[in-house]
Amino acid sequence: MSLPTPLYPLVSVASLAADPQRYRILEVAARKAGDVPQAVSAREAFSQGHIPGSAFADLCQDFSDPHSPWPYQRPGAQAFSRAAQAAGIRQDQSIVVYDRSDGIWAARLWWLFRAYGHRRVQVLDGGLQAWCAAGLPLDQAQDAMAPGDFEARADDEAAFVDREQVLAVVNGERRAQLLNVLRRPVFTGAEQRYARAGHIPGSLHVAHGTLLDAQSGLLLPAAVLRERFALLNPHVPVITYCGSGITAAGTALALAVAGREDVAVYDGSLVEWSADPTLALVTSSD
Repeated sequence: MSLPTPLYPLVSVASLAADPQRYRILEVAARKAGDVPQAVSAREAFSQGHIPGSAFADLCQDFSDPHSPWPYQRPGAQAFSRAAQAAGIRQDQSIVVYDRSDGIWAARLWWLFRAYGHRRVQVLDGGLQAWCAAGLPLDQAQDAMAPGDFEARADDEAAFVDREQVLAVVNGERRAQLLNVLRRPVFTGAEQRYARAGHIPGSLHVAHGTLLDAQSGLLLPAAVLRERFALLNPHVPVITYCGSGITAAGTALALAVAGREDVAVYDGSLVEWSADPTLALVTSSD
């Protein structure tokens, strides 16, 4: 079964404000496993003011696999369907996702919806920061919602890759470009954030933070993003990775805006790769 044509990845604040009833709006937040106070504070922040008509989507608790040893991993189709239904998502509904950060959390849920066959989903460019900067109102209402009828239609196997598929790239058995999207010191290994320092052999590097306007938090224009990604071969698929697949989804969003459709996210990313001492990591001096 062919998937419907996806919407443009981004929606502007002006477009959303002009016709909010057209969308089911989700505010995306997350917490690390076991860190209950942080999850409570995210919900409290939502209750104190959110984009009118939006529902809260807990990326860790509801839209991730609770049985994975790694944080924020993709849930199975049934679990994802249940979470979407609980958020009131209907099968034929257009969705806008946003967050209170730099868009990577919203991008992760956007990527998950696309992976499970729902193409009518967009990320609010600039998120809550852009909404507030435009002088638009917030709401504290949390109306009871009827459960949705969303069902994951298909699992797009090209959306995610696992450790063995990345290892095949490293070994020259699979044709793809590995793109590390973490900050430069983490990429080089000067800063250790995971079990071991460094990056996967053969990786290219574009820090996700360089893809955003420093003042507004908006993604850079498509033409500028294409310049940022100029080091990538346009004819070879891209695999993005980061720490645990969140920032990698943010860069997958930027690549989609830049016109790339051959992108996958390494879900386990460095939190998984660095935990296995048999898998090589490379450090560099710059």
